[in-house]
Amino acid sequence: MKERLRDYAKNTKDAAAKVGEKLSKAGRVAKESAKTIVVTTLDQTGSGTLGQEDVKILTEKSKVLAEKVADEAISIAKEAKKSHLFKEVIAGAIVGAVIAIPIPFIGPPAGAAIGGALGFYIHFRNSMKSK
Repeated sequence: MKERLRDYAKNTKDAAAKVGEKLSKAGRVAKESAKTIVVTTLDQTGSGTLGQEDVKILTEKSKVLAEKVADEAISIAKEAKKSHLFKEVIAGAIVGAVIAIPIPFIGPPAGAAIGGALGFYIHFRNSMKSK
């Protein structure tokens, strides 16, 4: 019986060591794969490594993209500003934020969300009545 238990313990120990080795190898492979993907994706100069020049190029591309996004957001905001719905939602959000300042556990952000939702509801209720 003792002999059997020792065999089981040894076999379990050997199996655990093999699993540990395989997990370690899988971790190394995953790390190298991730590194390869990152370098392949971000290497702008084609050097096979990430360097200062790559960072500069990526920074410039990010600036251009951010400017395009900002321009589009401004354009959308200008169009939305003309909307009666937008005005009612913003008015509701402002009133909700101000009212919620003294209320514990609510505060201005939640008050603004509630007020904006109420402005949205009022707009659609009024538009349904007018039809």
